[in-house]
Amino acid sequence: MPWFPRFHALADSRTKILASVLHPYFARDMRYRWWWRNRPLLWRQGWFGVASQTGMLFRRSLDNFSSQAAPYFALEAVVRGLPGRADPELKRASPLALAGSRYMFLLFARR
Repeated sequence: MPWFPRFHALADSRTKILASVLHPYFARDMRYRWWWRNRPLLWRQGWFGVASQTGMLFRRSLDNFSSQAAPYFALEAVVRGLPGRADPELKRASPLALAGSRYMFLLFARR
């Protein structure tokens, strides 16, 4: 991710970045073969990419985001996006509730 060094060069010491990214363990994606085929890559290398109609889509682990941001930024917080309206069963408190959003928000602070 070449944008971390670029942001670092432009930022002052108080700069924070809020990034909206695709959740690598989004429960509804687990219905598809492409997710299961790429799961070992996610565990081994921390990311995988799949072709879509709009180009390549990447799923990255939090460890991968942290290592890509270092030494310029540190991952400070992770906030799960809201469950979709089509997923009322995922709004309940359950293990799947954590993966009930397609997106997660990452807060990075400049080092």
